[in-house]
Amino acid sequence: MPSEEGYLEAKGLEKTWRIKQESIVREVDLLSSRKAFDMVLPKLGPYTLDYTSSGRYMAVVGCKGHLAIIDMKNMGLIKEFQVRETVRDIVFLHNELFFAAVQKK
Repeated sequence: MPSEEGYLEAKGLEKTWRIKQESIVREVDLLSSRKAFDMVLPKLGPYTLDYTSSGRYMAVVGCKGHLAIIDMKNMGLIKEFQVRETVRDIVFLHNELFFAAVQKK
């Protein structure tokens, strides 16, 4: 639906989790198709992520304590560290400077 953005609408009994990223890239406009990316993070996952309201920054956290803030415009790593304890979720607070991570204690 080109007039509305931000969600995927399934037809009939189709499940949205079965739609592959490659098929979405084929259907969207040229500028949007260039924004597709693939991150392979095999060691400290599974991972959870959150975006700022503008979509420019992404926070990524692995359950084994890996935290990273990424600038999605140029795919640059801003901050990365290991907390050496279980982390369950991450969320940006006011902007990309403030975030909260849900840890065990």
